[in-house]
Formats: sequence, structure tokens, C-alpha cells
Amino acid sequence: MDIMAVAKTDEFNNYINGEWSKSASGRTFDNVNPADTGDIVGRFQASSADDAQAAVAAAAAAFDAWKKTPISKRAKILNGAADYLEANVGQIAEELTREEGKALNLSKDEVLRSAQTIRFYAVEGQSFSGETYPQDDPDMIVYSQREPLGVVTVISPWNFPVSIPARKIAPALIAGNTVVFKPSSDAPLSGYRLAQAFVEAGIPKGVLNFITGRAGDVGAAITEAPAVRAISFTGSTAAGQHIHRSVSLSTRTQMELGGKNPLIVMEDADLDRAVDLTIKGGLSLSGQACTGTSRVLVMASVKAAYTREEIFGPVIAIIEVSSYADAITKANDTEYGLSAAIVTSNPRYAHDFAHDIQSGTVKINRTTTGNLINAPFGGLKQSSTSTFRESGRAGLEFYTQIKTVYRGC
Repeated sequence: MDIMAVAKTDEFNNYINGEWSKSASGRTFDNVNPADTGDIVGRFQASSADDAQAAVAAAAAAFDAWKKTPISKRAKILNGAADYLEANVGQIAEELTREEGKALNLSKDEVLRSAQTIRFYAVEGQSFSGETYPQDDPDMIVYSQREPLGVVTVISPWNFPVSIPARKIAPALIAGNTVVFKPSSDAPLSGYRLAQAFVEAGIPKGVLNFITGRAGDVGAAITEAPAVRAISFTGSTAAGQHIHRSVSLSTRTQMELGGKNPLIVMEDADLDRAVDLTIKGGLSLSGQACTGTSRVLVMASVKAAYTREEIFGPVIAIIEVSSYADAITKANDTEYGLSAAIVTSNPRYAHDFAHDIQSGTVKINRTTTGNLINAPFGGLKQSSTSTFRESGRAGLEFYTQIKTVYRGC
């Protein structure tokens, strides 16, 4: 189904138990264009705890049938959702830019990357299974199998409002879990379109539930409910830590939180390349990527030449360092550890940096931003909860539990 242009006063509903519905609160909130505050992108449901509880209950009721659905059928739905995003990329990208401010070409890239992510899990999920284990008894087979957890909650931010929830929801669904999805209130339309993609692909009722509203109104109900077995959250460190502390010890958490990402420029670096990586890593998306470069540590011997290459905005701190050891000490002197990079032509520096830097993602002669769909992504220290990674097979591991079977012949 093609989507039509959104009028300023269009109202968008929650999606709970297979139905688009208004909030039990009867209230809505306006989604405002940040570049034109007189432009209302749409009105969304100001959901209440009752709505959140209904979404969790619907997901719980749908779980048994969904986990028994053949994985080929689950994959078909994922591919259908990807088809929808690709078919409507122009409209969805325009809406994304209007509600969030990203350049249109970057919005298109995000929508298409989200479709690629969903397709990746449609394939990868079908080969993700347990193992067999050798043992001495000829009359016994020992193997493990991966099983879904149950109801999972996905909470996503505004800066990548399609791609971040896509990389959370797709592995959850292909693994056999049911989902409650709450997007950021600053970019709810992009999340709505992602949910709509799965609905148009034929996802059964209750398997994916979508609600909008304030975290203070719905947060506890979608994270602390006994039926919720896992939470995947991307957002502020304070909010993520609050969720992590509030939930049951048996509830899995996957947190992608803040970053204070360094880029080290060594004395042997290609300075033109270093400047280019700094601009791309620190200034693209107005510096509003979690993995964006916010600190550049430059060897004293090349700082003058490096800073003459370009005048940077105040969002990037340029720090002079005296040696590799000094650079590592200063780079690690932060509570965060999401992404870090070094620019060097010395293999020794490159090798040592990968071991010495306290960061979940390490880049050598590359920008701090960006990650592959098929590689794990996550941080160390306060950039995560040191539990489970996102993306790649790690994303599937988070949404599954292992059962070991001893079978006598």
C-alpha cells in the first residue's frame, strides 16, 4: 500500500493487538518540525499506563503461536517489511527529514539501510541454531537449541528513528519473540512507518505492538511488567541506568548509551586524511550521532599543521598530547567507551591501540562513526550495561536462550 503525504493535522494511532487505536487517555501530543516550529508533522497518542499494559498483554498472548510459526514464514514477513520500506523510501525519508532535521539524502540512506538490516536478519535468523556436543555414550546425543525469550520491549531515540529500532525489532521477531515498541516522542512518525511496514507485511496481531507517549507515563509499564523478558534501549546514560536498576534480575537488558568518542592523530598520520575523518566523524549529523567524534587528541609535533588544515566548530575539542601513552591515558579518561579511532601509518600503533583503548568499537584510519550490519556493536564502561551487543549474530544471541538436550537413543 502506498502512503500518502501527511497533512499537518493528521492524527496517528497506537497499534495494539492488531488494531490501530487511540490512547485510553484521550490525549495527543504534537510532533513539531524542528526547522519550522509552526509546522505540525502530526499528532500522536499520549499513551497511558493502561495502553502500555494492553500492549504488553497483547504481546504475551501472541507469543506462543508466534514462536511456533515456521521460521520461513517469519522471514517472509521480515522481507515484506523491507519491501515496504524500499517501495516508500521517498515518502518516509521526507517525513524523517521533516520531523527530525536530517538531510534528505541521509534520510534516504537510513531507510534503505534499515531495509537491508531487516533482510539480513531474515536470512541470518534461519541459520542461527544450537550445537551438538561429542561425548562417550554411543546411545546418547547431546545438543543445544536456541529458543525465544518471550515479550521484549524496544525503546529507541530520535537521531536514527528508523535504523536503530529496525536493528532491534528484526532480530527479536525472527527469533520468535513478540515486541512492544516505543519510539522517541521527538520522531514518532518514523517509528510509526516502521511499524506500518511490518503490519503491511502481514504480521499477526499482538506480535508487534506500537505505542507513543511520554516515558514517564508508559515507561514502567513496558519495562517492569513481569511478562517482559528483555529490554533493548538506546538513549541517555541516566535513563538507561534507571531502567537497568529498576527491572528484575531475570530481565535481560541491552543498553546503547552515551559516548565521548576520541580520535587520536599520531605524528606519522596522513593529516589530510585525519582532517577528513574528523569532519565526517564529528560534524556530520551536526555531531548528533552516538559514535560521533567529540575529542581529537593530536601529537604536539603535528598539531599546528593539523589545525591549519581546517577550522572546527566548538563541538569538537582538540587536545594536544605528547606521546602515544599520553594519548591513550587521555582518551581513556572518561566514563564512556563507545567508539574510538586512531590515524596512523605505524602498524605498531595500530596494533597497540586495539588493545589499549577502552572502547567497544575500535577504528583504525577510519571515522568513529558507522558500524556494519553483520558485526556486533556496543560500548564499554558507562556506554553500555556490559551485557549484550547489538547487530550481527550478537543481536540474535540477546533475544534467545539456550536449552541443552540429552537424548538417549
